[in-house]
Amino acid sequence: MKNINKSSSSMFKANELTHLIGAADTKSAITDKNNIQLKQMLGNCSHTIFIGLLTPEGTFAYVNKIAFDLIGMKAEDVLNKPLPKVACWSFSLVTRKLLRKAIKLAAKGNASHFEITMQDKEGKLHITDFFLHPLFGSTGEVNYLVPSIQDITARQRLESNLQLTQFAVDHAEDAILQIGADSRVKYANESACRHLGYSHKQLIGMSVNEFDRYSREVNWKSQWHELKAKGARRGESIHCHCDGREIPVEISATYFEYQGEEYCFMYVKDISEQKAAAKRIEYLAHYDRMTRLPNRFLFTERLNEALNIAAKNKSLLVIFCIGLDRFKLVNDTLGNAGGDEVLQITANRLISSVRDLDVVARIGGDEFAILLEKSPKNNNEVIKTAQRIIDIFNQPYLINRQEIFIMCSIGIATYPKGGRDADEILKNASAALQQAKKQGGNSFCVYTSAPCSRDPARWYWEADLRNALKNKQFEIYYQPRVDSNTGKIFGAEALLRWHHPTKGLVLPDQFIGIAEETGLILPIGEWVLLNAAKQRKEWENQGFSLARLGINLSARQFHQKNLVQIIQRILIETNLDPDLIELELTESLIMQDVGLAIETMNKLKDLGIHIALDDFGTGYSSLSYLRYFPIDTLKIDRSFVNEITFDKNSVAIAEAIIIMAHRLDLTVIAEGVETFEQLMVLRQGGCDQIQGFHFSKPLPPEEMTLLLASEVSVRNWGESYSYRH
Repeated sequence: MKNINKSSSSMFKANELTHLIGAADTKSAITDKNNIQLKQMLGNCSHTIFIGLLTPEGTFAYVNKIAFDLIGMKAEDVLNKPLPKVACWSFSLVTRKLLRKAIKLAAKGNASHFEITMQDKEGKLHITDFFLHPLFGSTGEVNYLVPSIQDITARQRLESNLQLTQFAVDHAEDAILQIGADSRVKYANESACRHLGYSHKQLIGMSVNEFDRYSREVNWKSQWHELKAKGARRGESIHCHCDGREIPVEISATYFEYQGEEYCFMYVKDISEQKAAAKRIEYLAHYDRMTRLPNRFLFTERLNEALNIAAKNKSLLVIFCIGLDRFKLVNDTLGNAGGDEVLQITANRLISSVRDLDVVARIGGDEFAILLEKSPKNNNEVIKTAQRIIDIFNQPYLINRQEIFIMCSIGIATYPKGGRDADEILKNASAALQQAKKQGGNSFCVYTSAPCSRDPARWYWEADLRNALKNKQFEIYYQPRVDSNTGKIFGAEALLRWHHPTKGLVLPDQFIGIAEETGLILPIGEWVLLNAAKQRKEWENQGFSLARLGINLSARQFHQKNLVQIIQRILIETNLDPDLIELELTESLIMQDVGLAIETMNKLKDLGIHIALDDFGTGYSSLSYLRYFPIDTLKIDRSFVNEITFDKNSVAIAEAIIIMAHRLDLTVIAEGVETFEQLMVLRQGGCDQIQGFHFSKPLPPEEMTLLLASEVSVRNWGESYSYRH
């Protein structure tokens, strides 16, 4: 507590008392009548101030009755007792010492003011402002001491809270700025100073236009009127550091008025890391990690652009689809590292064989593609270009100081003869490539639209597929999804299997394409939805705690007009909570028509169903769309998982995907986790769940039920553990 000497009588709130003390200070006579009047006024003072009279020695001669009532005391508790020794107030030793000193000073004609802590009748401590003034007699001697004590506990608590709030704002991690209607900075916390590189003194009074690019480009007054009308606004901008660096930021601005002035608070979050991660993912989603060439998605995008120009100008386009002959033998002989080096050398050779304006891409494992932007004038030039590429491949590769020879085959398709859209042209170029390989390789083949005999085996597959539903040859297997930290089964994915009468168990990649092409995918897909929902309901009835069941939707299913009605009917028929179903959609499916996809997903979300974006990172979707997709889960494609233990780029992609997903409040699931090392990398990166052979292969319903019943949960996730049955 601090002792402050003051002779001013302005501390008192009672005007009459102030007058009397003022009169005493001028040594005016105070008669008995004055004393009586003084006592009366003391009794009528506001109850917010405790006022009494002490003798010059500090003994109570009078106490305000209202104060008695407030503290629940009797007159005998205080009257004729020295102030420092009033037991019921439980003054500390320090406070008693201060009071004794104040009494001595007041007896000599000096006023005192300091804070003391006192206890009420209920034992509660109160912080009070204590004032002690001398009251002089007619001859100048001190007749009385006038103490006043005002409870400031609430004010202290408020001030403490305000100080705490101010401290929190001053030391907040994000930059906080208070801006006036004139665009000038009125307040900046420490983070704001660090964020922009200016001192506090430099920043105060600076215009927002000096460091905010958006405010520079858009009239401040129009921004202010918009903020004032809406009350709050959120958006992104670029802030300019004092050293010239540009910092991407997310700003939340709130308008308010205080004491007749208009202000706004800006909460500024540095999103440099988020933008860098997004840029990295955006790049790696469009370019092949191994060769740094455009991937299939970017190549298709460039091809579509070129097709639009060609259609408008009625010009030709040429596509080369290039495959390495016997590349599997290279991998088997030289290992993955040797195979990677071959791919990198191949990419460089292809780039050197074409013009700068042509597009070279890696579109598959050992397949590359070239788009000739300005098509050759005649077929001879096309053939010369193809032959030049073949000749380049005939030069030896030097791998691990060893010369090896790798040849290539080329499939060629042209626009418009070889197809009208990107998918058709690529498919036909690929068909021509396969024909070139059948001819022995080290050659090229040009696609023609001449009729050809359809693969007879395909007819048989289609016929068998039509009978499969009728003959109940389909079965749904379930692969567990596991919490990456605890090993507890969180959910599962429903996977279709076909028990073919002669070929045995057939996996979806062998028949889904035919089902999609023929339209059989619609009845098959509806059968999967219904039976998976029934199985999930059965597990619920058995008391298993399996959370959510993932079910894949094909492109044709997703785009059927009555999809929402079908799912709604299935939910009603099975009496299943929609929260227990998660529909899995691929990136390529959504990106076919983003607007329509978002509309359909919103309708599904309205039913209460969860949505997962499957195979994320394979190079179809743009991150700029990601925040608009009403999804709950991202599934990292197995192609990244396969390489995360030896390829730092795959690790970087996986980690960036996880960071972005979590900032969008999405759950992250990694597919194809087969080893303990892969699990460790994913767990350290913050991946929520894993799915793959490290825990379990896909299981038929009865085996999945046994697994759920066993309540398998591997806490330590030992290296040797897996439930593969």
